[in-house]
Amino acid sequence: NEKRHLLNWLIHGIGIVCGLEVEDSNAEEPKRPKKVNGKWNVYLHAGVALDCYGREIVVSRDGFVEVEGTFNDEKLNYLYLRYNECEKESVPVLANVSTCEEVCRDNRVEEVFELELGDSPDEGKVSVSGKVTESDETTSIKGALIEALQNGVVKGITITNESGDYTLMLSPGTYDIRASASGYKSEDKTIPSVPSTNVNFHLPKETAPKDSRDIWVDMPQEYYKEHLKFCPRCEDAKVLLAVVDYNKSGDTETLEIKPEKTYEYRAIVYNNLMLYELISSHIVDFNNPHRMTAEQAGALVSVDGVKNPGGDVDLKPESGSAITITPDDAAKTITIGENHSGRTDNPHKVTAEQVRALKSVNNVGNVNKKYVENINLESEDDTIGITPKVSEDKIYLKLNEIAEKKIMFDTEVGHNHDGINSRLIECYESNLAHVKWINWEHNGDTPINE
Repeated sequence: NEKRHLLNWLIHGIGIVCGLEVEDSNAEEPKRPKKVNGKWNVYLHAGVALDCYGREIVVSRDGFVEVEGTFNDEKLNYLYLRYNECEKESVPVLANVSTCEEVCRDNRVEEVFELELGDSPDEGKVSVSGKVTESDETTSIKGALIEALQNGVVKGITITNESGDYTLMLSPGTYDIRASASGYKSEDKTIPSVPSTNVNFHLPKETAPKDSRDIWVDMPQEYYKEHLKFCPRCEDAKVLLAVVDYNKSGDTETLEIKPEKTYEYRAIVYNNLMLYELISSHIVDFNNPHRMTAEQAGALVSVDGVKNPGGDVDLKPESGSAITITPDDAAKTITIGENHSGRTDNPHKVTAEQVRALKSVNNVGNVNKKYVENINLESEDDTIGITPKVSEDKIYLKLNEIAEKKIMFDTEVGHNHDGINSRLIECYESNLAHVKWINWEHNGDTPINE
């Protein structure tokens, strides 16, 4: 038995193997706690547990069991299961032949159990709490492992919650507190364990992951140094079953199990089937069981602040804009271009006034507001001389000298001069400026110049 107990203790661990559920005052009537002869009896389901000596505590059937101790209504109560032995079957043994007195001894040992109330597992301990963040001292790290070590041996362990906070309950003494998390470098701090000690950690990210072979070799060695360097000791051989709140109001007394506190302190023995199922469920869990972030995986988190975890961020040009977006999944590229610079149709509606250009000359060139590259100045009858000087940005206009021009009048103009009737039949003009001379016809006679 002792060798079996030794293997149970060192290999399987301490805690509940199966069963051993305790019913409280919320259970159905036949299973509710009750008092018998002034002592509380609770309904305990059949099950098995291992204490810290490796002894099997077997409850073979469901039923009421008396609780040793007194419940306190001012604080939580801790219900424990303890191993015990009863000597049975007294038989005669060989004695001195000179005596007539018969000597008897118990021939067998019956393994039994007891239920008792005890102190909190944290009784006499002090708290060490703090927060674990990334090196920016802002981003919380959930699920970081916190270990308290003395002489390199782990004495306490916990993990951080959603906000990166943790609390460890430790016996007084000096500890090395270590914080570690996947994808981050671990950090150690040495502190004296005093009430309300606060230790915060700011973990930098790993620059490169460890080689898989190094992990394979180092992990069991590190575990040995931190957990198995010294064989554990058994200080109090009992197994916690439940944390109970006792309430008394007048003649009414109730026992209520506190699930969250029970889960915090109740130890469970990990059997092979449990470990297999846990590992198997982890292997087929494709919903990021390690809570890896996009940054840790080297993936994009957002595009210009736009996020869509697990989806796609679609790049779209604004309606009517000149931006073009051409994705090419095969080439793993997105080409962003524009179709604006090649346009020659004045897309910005720029006016001649805006660029300080001529819009027209004497309203020529402004027909239907169409673009005219050049306006040629021409003299209708060569009377005006036009001389453009490109180098001077000037155009010179000059009145040309022309031959005398005879202008005939269809309308006769009567004129009386010194009693002589005459009419204008023709005149000559020069340079379009003044009449040089005219011919008059007098009474049908030969024209006379005046």
